Amino acid sequence: MCQIQLLNHNELGCVTYCSVSNEVHLGFGMVIYILTQREFENLSECISNLYKEHYGDMMLNGKKIFLKTDSKKIVLAFNTDELKSMWLLVNEALVMLEVNNVLKVLN
Repeated sequence: MCQIQLLNHNELGCVTYCSVSNEVHLGFGMVIYILTQREFENLSECISNLYKEHYGDMMLNGKKIFLKTDSKKIVLAFNTDELKSMWLLVNEALVMLEVNNVLKVLN
């Protein structure tokens, strides 16, 4: 049974951490991703790069941006609001995950 800790949430999703399985649960829209900490860190980096490189262009042309995943059958599509929301969600959760890791070491 998981012991869930809320790392972050916003209007489109939430990020929780299970200390029993050491997994990060990312709920966004109607999908929940269950990731290892490393996978979550990698996804956070991809989202940050996508946000930095394409957000301005997306604001100008109104198009969606697509992010390929490790699965060949799943591609994430974001509009500007969704991308900004996901970027804030995962980056703030990543900070909280690091705080948890530091606290574990100190205890």
